[in-house]
Amino acid sequence: MFLFQITQAEVSGGIFLGGWETTALTALAVSFGIIGLAYAIAIGFHYRELEEWAKTEMYEIFISGVIVGTLIMFVNILFGISINLAGGNPFDIAHNALDMMILETMSIWLSLFWTNALISAVSTLMFSFFIPIPIAVGPVLILLIRIGSYVQPWAGLSAVVTGINTVFNVLSIMLAVLLAEQVLLDFFRYTMLKYFLPLGVLMRAFPITRVAGGTIIAIAIGAYIIYPLAIIYSSEVYKQYRAVTAPGEPVNPLTFIFGAAFRAIFWDINSIINPLIALMQNFVIISALFIIVVIITLSSIRSLAGALGGDPDLFGLARLV
Repeated sequence: MFLFQITQAEVSGGIFLGGWETTALTALAVSFGIIGLAYAIAIGFHYRELEEWAKTEMYEIFISGVIVGTLIMFVNILFGISINLAGGNPFDIAHNALDMMILETMSIWLSLFWTNALISAVSTLMFSFFIPIPIAVGPVLILLIRIGSYVQPWAGLSAVVTGINTVFNVLSIMLAVLLAEQVLLDFFRYTMLKYFLPLGVLMRAFPITRVAGGTIIAIAIGAYIIYPLAIIYSSEVYKQYRAVTAPGEPVNPLTFIFGAAFRAIFWDINSIINPLIALMQNFVIISALFIIVVIITLSSIRSLAGALGGDPDLFGLARLV
């Protein structure tokens, strides 16, 4: 029994290979025909320079064919191993990992929202009292004077509300980062091999656009293969180092919300501040992992671009690394 089987990776518009294989092979065939014609003319008319140019271009066409063939084989093997060992292709696994991180963050976000609302209400609670002093002449009440005051025993919780608002804004940034990663994942999945790779192969077939073509091929391969693998790696790190905020959260947000409000009434501030510190830890981890994913992806694309004869500077994107 084989450890893996060759499978077809599903992409937008049909099965894998259905969207770009024909275009890539057509580009190679057209390039081969043009260079072959140039070589035949050079041999027939004894144009030495044209013959040398045709030989060089024939080698480049061969390299393009090797790139396309190797990519077909590698992606099928990678997807086959992933499906057999992990139960899904790298894009599905990466998407599920981001879903888990987004759902946990949204659960915390909703918990903080309602916690902020309840503690704000507690901090504004006011109790008033008065002592009536009647002034009377005989049985006739002339004047009733009330002397009293009011107290706000939890007014100091307004500082906690300010802290929660700050963390609330931080959580919004966390959600934006995770959603951006997921949108990019879907975009790369449905466009890199279907549109960008054929464009790169076509451009690499001609000397004047060869550098740009090699760069686009490197971007397509790196975004389609390296990016989801980097997300899977980052999600495993997140699982190991994410902060556990409070009992019942984020699995049961209501327990956290009403528990926090109840503890606030009894001035148990540490039980509220500690989860906020834990949430800041999650923010730092997610931000750092996002930067790591970007660095891994861009560094891999930069190396591929150099190997494929493209621009290692990636049209200026490499300056981000």
